[in-house]
Amino acid sequence: MDSARRAKLAEALVQSGRGDRNAFATVFAATSAKLFGVCLHIFPDRNEAEDVL
Repeated sequence: MDSARRAKLAEALVQSGRGDRNAFATVFAATSAKLFGVCLHIFPDRNEAEDVL
């Protein structure tokens, strides 16, 4: 991830913590694929992994 994208994600995390739903959508869009992979390692059942994510 380049520094501009990292900075955008960091700012979105801050704004998300302040309750900004659009910022949360940005964070989710940027991280959900990798987080889903982590969830699949923890919960081998795909439906459970989706629920956790």
